[in-house]
Amino acid sequence: MTRFKAALAVFLCLAALGSPLRGENPSQDDFQKHLSALTNRARIYELRAAAMSRLMQIDSAQAYSAFLSLLADPEEDRPLRVLASEKMKEIDPDRCLNDLGSLFDDRGQDSFARQIAIGVLASGNAFGIEKKIRSVMHDRGEDPAIRNYALGLFGRGSAPDKVPVLRSFVTDKTETLAVRNNALFSLEALEDRAFVEESVRSILLAGSEPDEFRKNCVLIAERLGQPELFNVLASVVVSRRNSAGLKRLSLSALKRAGEPGVLERLKQAYAYETDPALSREIQDTIESIQSRDTTADK
Repeated sequence: MTRFKAALAVFLCLAALGSPLRGENPSQDDFQKHLSALTNRARIYELRAAAMSRLMQIDSAQAYSAFLSLLADPEEDRPLRVLASEKMKEIDPDRCLNDLGSLFDDRGQDSFARQIAIGVLASGNAFGIEKKIRSVMHDRGEDPAIRNYALGLFGRGSAPDKVPVLRSFVTDKTETLAVRNNALFSLEALEDRAFVEESVRSILLAGSEPDEFRKNCVLIAERLGQPELFNVLASVVVSRRNSAGLKRLSLSALKRAGEPGVLERLKQAYAYETDPALSREIQDTIESIQSRDTTADK
């Protein structure tokens, strides 16, 4: 038997017996090697994700703890933190829901970690999750990002009263702009068209509403595509009390829509506009709509 064959025979015997070939605990050594790969932020996402899978194969209990630490680390890569939560749920669903419930309840935790936590709790239909989501979205002392995330979860959920609850957020002028916007977008997604159309019309025509809220309503009006709402956008352009930014956004929407029914209002706006740059934009929009209308008649 050659020296090579003898060495090979020894190797195969040791492998069959499960004897360690390096160190006293090869599994632990392997675990640490892949844990180092996971925690190495210089590595690309794909390599770190592969390390997660290998850690689960070696020791799922240890891997779970490592993933929980990674998820809670605000310095870590966000997509990897989301993946960590998914792996935790795969390893031990019940423990995952319990741990993430505790993490979410700790307001000292990183905002993104808490968003991941409540998202997993919602997808896992954790006990009491609907009550928790309602409590969070009504809590004005809560982190704004958490409130908005909870409101989004509520809008996608199955609560029988979600439409009236979301409507109440839209109409509450003491609420934050982000919450009112989020509620209105959720109602648009739920196809609560009559309420959304009336809300958009009244918000656009109300000079007391925040400009950013009104700008978001311009985008919704364009998506809804109703001639009445295009007339409202033309009225926004006519009114002297509206900001140049709001007028420009309305003009862009009208130009893309090409609705000929707004031409008379735009001509009125052009006659009274004192800002030379805005006058040119109004004229350009009028000409664009007229050109499209003429082409359609041919």
